[in-house]
Amino acid sequence: PTKKFTPSYYKYLPKVIDEQSLFPEHNADKPLTVFIDHFGHQSNPKEKEVSTQAIKKIFKEVMKCPFNLRVFYHHTSGILTDPFPLEPEILDNYSYKIFKYIPYNEICKYYRQTHLFFPTHRETQGMLAQEIGMCGGLTVLQSWMYPSTSFKEFPNAFYNYNENINWNLLKKIMTKKQIQLNRNLVLNNCNFKTFSETLLGYLQNLMNT
Repeated sequence: PTKKFTPSYYKYLPKVIDEQSLFPEHNADKPLTVFIDHFGHQSNPKEKEVSTQAIKKIFKEVMKCPFNLRVFYHHTSGILTDPFPLEPEILDNYSYKIFKYIPYNEICKYYRQTHLFFPTHRETQGMLAQEIGMCGGLTVLQSWMYPSTSFKEFPNAFYNYNENINWNLLKKIMTKKQIQLNRNLVLNNCNFKTFSETLLGYLQNLMNT
């Protein structure tokens, strides 16, 4: 979706996510689990500074959590589990090409166990919030991190840079019922049936003109 002007021949296709690979798989014997996204930024110095402040803020808040957490952190070397003491990896020459390749079916295993996802940089077409939402997770973010037009597609909770994360509240709301509600929200917005019906409708209209 976009709020910008687009020509009439532009057609919007809803996003679609592989719901067969993404589903809740939380272990009741494990602590509340957070997934911290990798460091990244758009290609200008201002964006780098904003992303640097964001990831430092997230790491600081995680360290202040009043109860035990399990942490997944997307590092250049792969997904690190409980990398304490936490230190954000801030890259002088950021490029997605330097990150270790993780097969999709492998990284989905981490998504399926995540309760809370923390983005660290601005996204444009990124789908991680929706993917973790399909697994029942909640995205905890600042409002600039994802396009506002995508907020309805995934469960979210917002915080400001100058305020603390309310960990007790987040833990309280992440019940089994809420996890399923989170998944249902993404399913309603990013399912294959809606995508295919929309695409078919455009093709049929094209053939009839």
